[in-house]
Amino acid sequence: MFERNFWRASSLIANTITPFIVAPINYILENFELSKGFRRVVRLALDLVMTILALLRNQPQIDFLAVDWTEYIPHVF
Repeated sequence: MFERNFWRASSLIANTITPFIVAPINYILENFELSKGFRRVVRLALDLVMTILALLRNQPQIDFLAVDWTEYIPHVF
């Protein structure tokens, strides 16, 4: 339950705040003259952030299940 709520909260924050970060960077990239190397680095970082956030949007329900690790890790007692 905690993991599900934590996931929802972090996803909501990421998807709410990201446009306010990405939009100005994209505006600067499109409307100002920047050196080619700097422009490339910023564009790559922006693409990386957007890719990661796209992956965070839809987590499958099976990811919320708790794993019984004692079933997979042998214990010596």
